[in-house]
Amino acid sequence: MYSGTTIKVNPDLTLAGGYKKGSIEINPNKISMKGDVNLKVRKLILHELFHSVTSDRFDLYSKDRNLVSFREAQIFDRMEDLRREALSKMDQAKLKVSINKINNSIKQSGRTDSSVYQAINNNPELSQHLDSTIDVSGKLSLEDRLVYNLLNGKEFMTGLATERDFQEAMNQMKSGSKSVLDRFVDLMTKFMEAIGGVKES
Repeated sequence: MYSGTTIKVNPDLTLAGGYKKGSIEINPNKISMKGDVNLKVRKLILHELFHSVTSDRFDLYSKDRNLVSFREAQIFDRMEDLRREALSKMDQAKLKVSINKINNSIKQSGRTDSSVYQAINNNPELSQHLDSTIDVSGKLSLEDRLVYNLLNGKEFMTGLATERDFQEAMNQMKSGSKSVLDRFVDLMTKFMEAIGGVKES
């Protein structure tokens, strides 16, 4: 987490948690009280803390790759290639249903400013899947949540770092001689070295 990042409770937040430009916000009213609530809160905070390390740098890279170091840009290029490769390996019919359900869920929450919503609606690679005839009712399934993590670079990195189900799915998916998860760990180590988070070995 970068210096100056704050964590605060915001009961008006439409989601359980979010990160935006140096601030992590949590809405305890949006956290399900079923099961181990403490574990859910810890996972949510870990997820948003990881965003605090990667999101601002990725946003700069997405805006103009010259705004980050050459090394960071190379790492993000490879991360995006890995994300696109994983997305291309998904069953396309199921992917279409998931993208429509995710898009509808975000619209209903009023978070059309979210990076995932923007990615779906402004990226031809994803918007080609939008189809008003698909039934988008019901809660998002586990498969829908896995697809959510493949829709943009920030959620891809954070999902791989913090979500067990996504880690397991990406550990089963091959990228060359390694799993997608193993390739992510290699790239994330290089990213942490590039921003000074770990020393190069």
